[in-house]
Amino acid sequence: MSVLDKILNLVDTAVLAHAIDRPLDAAFGRFVFEQSEQPSHQDFNEILQRFYQHLNQHGLRRPRTLSHATALRDVLWLLDGHYRGHETSGYDAAHLDASSYGKDGIIIVLEQLVQIIKAIERAHYISWIINTTIDPSDWQRKNQVVEEVLRRFGHLFSPDLGKLSAAQLVPHLEELIAIITVPAFP
Repeated sequence: MSVLDKILNLVDTAVLAHAIDRPLDAAFGRFVFEQSEQPSHQDFNEILQRFYQHLNQHGLRRPRTLSHATALRDVLWLLDGHYRGHETSGYDAAHLDASSYGKDGIIIVLEQLVQIIKAIERAHYISWIINTTIDPSDWQRKNQVVEEVLRRFGHLFSPDLGKLSAAQLVPHLEELIAIITVPAFP
């Protein structure tokens, strides 16, 4: 079995679903909050902060306890960097969506937040698997793995990426593995 096959077995879709997706989905399903038609910024922020704390304690492989301030800061940062609303993006888009869609608005925002966290956790998991399977200082081994990725899965990558050598792509091994194993974030 090649090193790439070992990595792919450890980051298989079913493995990722079991290790990351299911626990986060279960935590999402257990989160209880009071919904209102038009949440104020304060109410919206409180729900976000509580939800993020809940996910960190009950949905992650390595649970974390966060203060209110840290949870709010982190969740606002996630929304600003990753949230895509119907009209715009970032925190303002999330608040607009929460306010524009009645009682379902907050659910729409929380569902997307869970998807954002899943994508980040998958990337961390893939990084951990690669760094425990291949010695991070073994450039030759990483180059061999990239060559195998390109040989076996080159058709999945953009034509521009195909113009690069394996050596140029070694620093991007984690992203290459993510592309061939994890569906793109919507």
